[in-house]
Amino acid sequence: MTPAGIEPATFRFVGQRLNSSATATWATTNSDEIRLSIFERKILRRIFGPICEGGQWRKGSDRELEGLCNDPNILNVIQYGRLRWTRLLVRMDEHELPKKIL
Repeated sequence: MTPAGIEPATFRFVGQRLNSSATATWATTNSDEIRLSIFERKILRRIFGPICEGGQWRKGSDRELEGLCNDPNILNVIQYGRLRWTRLLVRMDEHELPKKIL
């Protein structure tokens, strides 16, 4: 458990479930990706809390937060969801509606 009492895997699971359905068709811009990354880092900082070095407390850097959490970041999860959806479309029969649209 982390100092905040929340498992990082729980946060990742919730984020993945929220993003898995909408992001297959959602066109993200560069600013959207930046905002999602900022949001993710805020949550991870809340989960892991400050870092104590030599008796002084400080915020963890982005790289330290990534090192503490071994799961893929939210942008990679979105990209994987899109690739999964594309793979599904390729395997669909020609008469199915999503395949006809593309």
